[in-house]
Amino acid sequence: MGLNDPFFRIRIKALNSLEQLALDAATIKKVELLVKTDAYKLVRADAIAVLGKQQNPLYKSFFITAITDSSYSVAGAAIEALAGIDSVTAYSTALKLSKETIKGRLNTAVSSVITAFGDENAYDFIASNFAKMPMSTDKVTAVFSLFQLLEKVNNPVKFKHGVDLIAKFRDEIPKESRSQTDPFINDFILKTLASDKEAKGLQDLANYAKEKIKN
Repeated sequence: MGLNDPFFRIRIKALNSLEQLALDAATIKKVELLVKTDAYKLVRADAIAVLGKQQNPLYKSFFITAITDSSYSVAGAAIEALAGIDSVTAYSTALKLSKETIKGRLNTAVSSVITAFGDENAYDFIASNFAKMPMSTDKVTAVFSLFQLLEKVNNPVKFKHGVDLIAKFRDEIPKESRSQTDPFINDFILKTLASDKEAKGLQDLANYAKEKIKN
């Protein structure tokens, strides 16, 4: 059965639609049951994401426990959900996890939490993580996290290294896809970084970002 199980796909689709709705108590109870009993890790992960949208502090201990789940998908959804109700605990947990070998959704979630709540001291982890990632849809998501962190980075060496990573990533994208990715990287990411550094009076960094823009 596995991923081809039609009921699995139905549950995933239903959970994704629930994230956009205000849920009544009966529906929340059903989602809680999926988290605890569903056989599929992706269903449990999406159910946790739905509960996370409720931003209910009563779920805090549950999310903390779920972060230790053997499934990277479940653990990743849990730390994202925890960040919505306790960013301090989520950030400290993400820092600890960043020192371990993590993959998949957990790796992406840890990067997102560190980026959102950390400062430029988190640069080495985010940059190293990004550099090691193979070309994939996950790396497309990760480039945004790197960009968000670079907005906080004023160290010239780290900032320029980060901009180089983004430019390298852009140039490694298959040519047939660049019509979609180049405008985002050039016209949004790099130009935004340049404007941000100019506003802070860091003209050298602004100029460096501008130099990497390809028209």
